[in-house]
Amino acid sequence: MVAETLLLNTSTETLEEAIIQIGHIGNWLEAIGIIIIIWIIYTIVELIISRKRYKKLKLILEKIETIETKIDKIKK
Repeated sequence: MVAETLLLNTSTETLEEAIIQIGHIGNWLEAIGIIIIIWIIYTIVELIISRKRYKKLKLILEKIETIETKIDKIKK
């Protein structure tokens, strides 16, 4: 009788510990997921900003080319 209760108590304690460990793993996975989501959002924002900068740079280069052609025409 004592052995049975002792065996049941240890099995429930190990089960509780296993559930607690699984809960800790779940917390870590959730934290990693949040970090990945934040990284994806940051990457998307960075791509949008880079694209706007690229468009502005391309426009400036086109204007410089037109200015160069006008200067070349004036020199001739």
